[in-house]
Amino acid sequence: MYGCIQAALLWFKHITNIIINELKFIQSNYDPCLFIKNTQNGKQTTICIHVDDLFITSQMHGEPMRIVKELQKHYEKISFETGDNLNYLGQNFQFDENKVIVTMDKMQ
Repeated sequence: MYGCIQAALLWFKHITNIIINELKFIQSNYDPCLFIKNTQNGKQTTICIHVDDLFITSQMHGEPMRIVKELQKHYEKISFETGDNLNYLGQNFQFDENKVIVTMDKMQ
């Protein structure tokens, strides 16, 4: 599909369908690349899409891995990173109990 003019749109429609219909997220009215799911106990999980990269955050331990496992049913090869310190698209994210510190070291 890479190289086809509409490949990106077809992939975006496919992944959006999975996120909304199977994972039960709601697509943001303000940004079509942002998906949000709130649980009954008030905890939130978000998925943000940038081209073919997903950034998943959750207040619930184990939820990002559950999402990865669901996506692996549709996509053969998925690479992912987890942890308290992540690099995503040139940004460094450092998570702790009450805050997230975002830096862009190469931009200094």
